[in-house]
Amino acid sequence: MSTRIVGITGGIGSGKSCVSRLLASYCNIPLINIDQRCKDLLEKGAPGWQALHANLNATFFDEKGRLNRSVLRDAIFNNHVLRKKVDSLLHPLVQVRLQKEITSLKSSFALVEIPLLYEAGWQDDMDCVVVVYVQPELQCQRIMLRDGVSRQQATASIASQIDLAQKKQAADYVIDNSEAWTTTRKAVLVLAEQLEDHYL
Repeated sequence: MSTRIVGITGGIGSGKSCVSRLLASYCNIPLINIDQRCKDLLEKGAPGWQALHANLNATFFDEKGRLNRSVLRDAIFNNHVLRKKVDSLLHPLVQVRLQKEITSLKSSFALVEIPLLYEAGWQDDMDCVVVVYVQPELQCQRIMLRDGVSRQQATASIASQIDLAQKKQAADYVIDNSEAWTTTRKAVLVLAEQLEDHYL
């Protein structure tokens, strides 16, 4: 059985993880979280760790050889060349892992949460894309509250990603998460019905 892939993405602070879990629950389908798969690949000795260990200097690893994620994250944030290098090493591994997992599923469709879907250029690998959207000011406020950072830091995090309005325009479906959660839940239920009509 061929599994159709619904990619769900958004921007930092948009609430995409909450929406992803709710949508998967409503549709009763598997949810694959790409961030978690990346973390698994970066455990010491795993393929992602091996790739980075062979290509990055020792400052990105602790005394036990484990990847120092926070150091790497900060470096990537400030170094576009390093970001491209790390992406080129990890993205193929993640794609292979994702394809194997999807192939093993016994479901007509699956939901894959990919925070940087458009940034990675993976949108064409999806059968359709859902974008979780939030108004820019609210997005900034949520990041500040969640991460305990300044407005300047929150704004910089948002600016490091493709503009959420652009993602919204490119999407097949949009969930606006700018209002109360009860409003979002209703929108997710409507989307679940649309996806089930389309894929089940």
